Amino acid sequence: MKTQKVSKYVFFDESGTGGDSSYLALGVIVCKRPSGLHEKFDQLRRKHNYHNEIKFEKISQKWCW
Repeated sequence: MKTQKVSKYVFFDESGTGGDSSYLALGVIVCKRPSGLHEKFDQLRRKHNYHNEIKFEKISQKWCW
């Protein structure tokens, strides 16, 4: 049986509002080429002149791609 090495990168994040909220969101991105993902985020950052951490609760409709 032939084996194949597969490189995958896994990015995980959680988001919650804290306090008395009963909501928690979990996000996972699995990719083979994280540089492509990084390029897309860089494009969005330049387009919207936004260079801080991207917080889900602060993303407006203009960020949807």
